[in-house]
Amino acid sequence: MLSNLIYAAAGSAWTVNVSPNSNGLPGNNVWDHVTGGLMHWGLIASVVAIVVGSMVWQIAGHGHNPHWASRGRVGALMGAGGALLTGAAPAIVNWAAQAGHSVH
Repeated sequence: MLSNLIYAAAGSAWTVNVSPNSNGLPGNNVWDHVTGGLMHWGLIASVVAIVVGSMVWQIAGHGHNPHWASRGRVGALMGAGGALLTGAAPAIVNWAAQAGHSVH
């Protein structure tokens, strides 16, 4: 029974045409502002991670503690990666949406 339904749906000529619409739902401008605010906080958190990680890296390196020096280095690099991903998030989403839209 299920296989017949799948075959009937796959064999039919149904097409779905849907594209993003910024006027489709109320409150879209609110979500734009919320997203911008979250990106702002994400960038602030990335700056804090870079500063704190760099301080830990420097202090632990000066104190001959290689374990904490490597932890500070990882923290600083993770902060830089977080800033990179936060800034690139709209471009990544647009690229993925265009790639998905081109699938036929």
